[in-house]
Amino acid sequence: MAVSAASQGLMNSSLYVGDLHPRVSDSALQAKFSEIGPVLSARVCRDLATRHSLGYGYVNFEDPKHAEQALEVLNYESLMGRPIRIMWSQRDPSLRKSGKGNIFIKNLDKSIEQKELYDTFSFFGRILSCKIVMDENGQSKGYGFVHFEKEECAERAIEKINNMIIRDRVVYVGKFIPKTERKSQARKVKFNNLYIKNFPPETDNEKLKEMFNEFGEIKSACVMKDSEGKSKGFGFVCFLDPDHAENAVKTMHGKEIEGRALYCARAQRKEERQEELKQRLEKQRAERQSSYMLNVNLYVKNLDDNIDDKRLEEAFSVHGSITSAKVMKDANNRSKGFGFVCFANPEQAARAVTDMNGTIIGSKPLYVALAQRKEDRRAKLIEEHQQRMAQYRNPVASMIPAVPGHAAPHSFFPPAFQQTQRFYHPSGAVLSSQPRWNRAAGIPAQIGGLPNRPPVAGYYPSAPNPAAITANQMASFAQFRTPGVNRPMVPNGMSSIPSTHLQTAAVFNQTANQQRQQASGRQGVVVPQVLGATAGGLNQRPTAASVVAGPPSVNPAMRQQVASQVPRAVMHSGMSNITSTATNVRFHQTARNVSAQPTLVPAGSMSTLLQPLGDQGQLTISALAQLSEEDQKRTLGEHLYPRIKAMYPNLANKLTGMLLGVDNAEVINLLESEELLRAKCEEGINVLRSSQNQQGDIAEGRHTSTGQNGDGSTGTGSMKPEDSNN
Repeated sequence: MAVSAASQGLMNSSLYVGDLHPRVSDSALQAKFSEIGPVLSARVCRDLATRHSLGYGYVNFEDPKHAEQALEVLNYESLMGRPIRIMWSQRDPSLRKSGKGNIFIKNLDKSIEQKELYDTFSFFGRILSCKIVMDENGQSKGYGFVHFEKEECAERAIEKINNMIIRDRVVYVGKFIPKTERKSQARKVKFNNLYIKNFPPETDNEKLKEMFNEFGEIKSACVMKDSEGKSKGFGFVCFLDPDHAENAVKTMHGKEIEGRALYCARAQRKEERQEELKQRLEKQRAERQSSYMLNVNLYVKNLDDNIDDKRLEEAFSVHGSITSAKVMKDANNRSKGFGFVCFANPEQAARAVTDMNGTIIGSKPLYVALAQRKEDRRAKLIEEHQQRMAQYRNPVASMIPAVPGHAAPHSFFPPAFQQTQRFYHPSGAVLSSQPRWNRAAGIPAQIGGLPNRPPVAGYYPSAPNPAAITANQMASFAQFRTPGVNRPMVPNGMSSIPSTHLQTAAVFNQTANQQRQQASGRQGVVVPQVLGATAGGLNQRPTAASVVAGPPSVNPAMRQQVASQVPRAVMHSGMSNITSTATNVRFHQTARNVSAQPTLVPAGSMSTLLQPLGDQGQLTISALAQLSEEDQKRTLGEHLYPRIKAMYPNLANKLTGMLLGVDNAEVINLLESEELLRAKCEEGINVLRSSQNQQGDIAEGRHTSTGQNGDGSTGTGSMKPEDSNN
């Protein structure tokens, strides 16, 4: 490959130095070769990005004689604990890669070093390079290369050393063949050694040899065994004549022996097997990608269990030429219920999708669609999931039409599964009271326990005027309200809701209360939620004058119905004149347009009223009616909390707050029946679990002071943006 010093002039003063230690620097390399003579330059080649050593470098001498002397003296000398390899530098790649004068040696003993190999082959001529291939641990792989200056020297070395025994090993020496040529020759190469597998477990070396004796003289036959002496299920047979080996492969491959199909092929090195496997996988991957792009591959599912590849192909073959049909199976060779059919062209595949989708084959209707790559299918599923989540977050946005000339209203209804959890604090602190509606706009303050109200005029820039929202739209909002918020409230200037709807709701609530009391076995009174309405519908919000004058009288028939069901003792001062819902507003002490606040129980007499409530048997609606709504909830909470804490100590606060949101009469029923209370708590725990799955872990340590919304439901004490105008 390289040329001699006498014929190359100045070029032979440059040396290539390989197998360098990673820590060898330019100065260390120059110092090592300066022992021979003056050095013009010494450089270690490094990676451009990391600046790490590549393991080789170049040394330029002033005198070519010094370079030749360094090649003879310093070759395989140790530098930083590693022997270096020196050869003449040859800048012409065609001469380096021609292979002229280069020989290949294999089956070397792993104890042989490069210096010993160099000394052995130096008798045949001048050596330009000598190398034994090492693994990552620096151990010999058992083969190497020797590059002579002249081709005649290489041929003489092959003739003398080939098949020579060196350290108890028969060494093979031959001409070096480039990798590209070796691959092309491997397909046509003659072989002696066969790889055999899938033979019966009891087969040993003698039986394996008997199987192949008929094809020619066998050099050796070996069955591979594990550490316990059991057969691994494969072995090797070596023939003396390559023709006999080739004939054995043709005859024995696929032959059935004791119910097993024998595998027989040329024995390959690990590198060859890996290369073939890599090429086969790349080819399959390219075919799959092309089939996806051409839309010729179909995905078929809901297959009957008795459908195999052949029957699947027959079913689809009427629509065109099929290149492959495969039913996917599990480890037990049972059908997974789906498969793939690949057509020759996209038109046939599209026709098969149209005709075969829904067709019954066997006992099941087929699902047929174009096959998708895993990445594309996952991206599509993620997109569909995001669209569904967007609908959950905006459940009623489609119910609110945009006003002409304005942008669509903002989504002011949060998803139902994100409602604020109610908490009860047993400390008995005074709970804040909150109004049930936005008094500035006349719109409900809470729907579902959260500030779910239509946009306040002037608050949402792109929202329409609340007065423009029709009664039908407000009726749609009502379905998202909790049972505690069951009194319809309509903004000022809004069209009326039909009275038949309100009467139906009142009858439904009354029937539900009766059913709950019958289930608990308690003979108590039923307080119907009276929802009156005028024939013309709901009027506008009352004026201050109408408030001072007092509410109009209730329909006599309705008053008589209430009086027949509710004892007079229960009807306290706040119930003596049941306000008609003709004004559509429920008045209490927080209403801004009430001229005088209701008379509350004096602080001094509060202890007298609460004293009998300590006995569970005396906790009745008549006793609660003497208290304000805030004190009613606090009293019920003080009775509920210890009972719930005894059942569910970690969730007592949350469950108490949730139960305080129902009607007072139902809470009293729960206090009188432990079974009903436990069942109601289980329902609340299920709600918390579903909320935890959708929102994350439930923070049990969080205790929020709750207020009242005026209707029995509770909410957090924090001020909402819409409440800032109250």
